[in-house]
Amino acid sequence: MGAENAVRIVFDLDGTLVDSVGSLAAAGAALCREMNRPIVSAEDYAGFVGRGIKAQVVDLMNATGGLPADGVDAAFARFREIYAKDPVNGVTEYPGARVALLTLAEEGYALGVCTQKPEGPARQILEALGHMPPITSVVGGDTLPGVLKPDPAMLTSAAAPLGNGPLIYVGDSGVDAKTAENAGVPFILTGWGYRNADAASLRHDALIESFDDLPRVIKQLIQG
Repeated sequence: MGAENAVRIVFDLDGTLVDSVGSLAAAGAALCREMNRPIVSAEDYAGFVGRGIKAQVVDLMNATGGLPADGVDAAFARFREIYAKDPVNGVTEYPGARVALLTLAEEGYALGVCTQKPEGPARQILEALGHMPPITSVVGGDTLPGVLKPDPAMLTSAAAPLGNGPLIYVGDSGVDAKTAENAGVPFILTGWGYRNADAASLRHDALIESFDDLPRVIKQLIQG
């Protein structure tokens, strides 16, 4: 199969390839200190992740005293400033992620990322972990102005530079499941991540409990 027709595998980032809640919670804590608000633990902050940075800040404000009288825009802008200074510190990849990515690339798959995280920090994280390459396409929450998952445009935009082959999406959350459904593509759900719902309640074509299972599961989906 030529490169243009290679099967395309696009991944969510936070909660799927990497555990980044530590870096996000640290930025949230810094913002709360500036605003004289209580600090939210990383464990609780994980429940804010998955719907975009602005939604995270809204949830953070609501959890620490309510939205500011003048709205969330100033807090959102300040959070992004804080987070952009060091999005990598505290981020770790999930066990087996790198081996799985390299294996898939060696087997001829084209790899991309579709994340609600701003594109710049997403690329910094992927580069710091040595994932670019094999990942060659990244679409973030600010790549397409005003567009966030579950809008399928994010997923199709991440897949577009990878050729014209079949597309499979891999993610950890209900937002990811809905994105795949809206795009009409198979969805592989991870057994880990930040979701607030049981895996059984989310639409998926396959569930993996380890990255070791991913190449085999992808082959099964392709073969039908």
